[in-house]
Amino acid sequence: MVTARHGANHYKYAKPYMNSDIAMFIDKPVTISEEEAVSFMKDLADNGIRISGGSSLKQDVNVRRLKCETENGVEGKTIGGYVRAPYLSENAYGGFYFYAQHLVEMVCEIFGRFPISVIARKNKNQIHVLFHYEEYDCVGLFCDNNNVYYISRMSEMGANSFVIPVTDDWFYREFKE
Repeated sequence: MVTARHGANHYKYAKPYMNSDIAMFIDKPVTISEEEAVSFMKDLADNGIRISGGSSLKQDVNVRRLKCETENGVEGKTIGGYVRAPYLSENAYGGFYFYAQHLVEMVCEIFGRFPISVIARKNKNQIHVLFHYEEYDCVGLFCDNNNVYYISRMSEMGANSFVIPVTDDWFYREFKE
C-alpha cells in the first residue's frame, strides 16, 4: 500500500517493489505529473504488477445505483448527468490533483470511462467541467472548500439525484473488491 498522500511521492515509494509480483494499492492521486503517471503505469505493466486505487467514492451505494441505471437504461436512455465534489485549491498534498480524482471517478463509474472530450473552466473558486459523451454530456462542478458530494443522472423519463454522505463503507467495499 502506497498512501503518501502527496502524489509526487507514490511512484518513488513503489519503485523498490516493482519486481515483487505483489499487487499494489496506490492512493489517489497516482501522481501529479502526466509524464510520471505514464512511466509509472508502464513500469507496473512491464512487471505484471496489478494495481488498485483511486477514489473510494466509486464504491458508494448511490454511485453504484446510478451506474446500474445507466447501463440498463432505467427510465430510458441517459440524456445527461451532474456530479459535484469538493476540492481544496490550497493544500499540502499537491493542490488540485489530490481532490480531482473523486469527481472524475464518480463520473467515469456512472457514465463511462472514456468521454469523447473534457473541457474545464475555472470561475472564481469553482471549476466547471463538461464531460462530452457520444449521446449526452455530464457536467462536473468542483467547489473549493465545500464538502458536498452530489450525483445526478437524467434519463428520457426521469431523474435520480443523491447527496452522498461521507462514510467508512466506501473503504471497506474498496478493499473487499
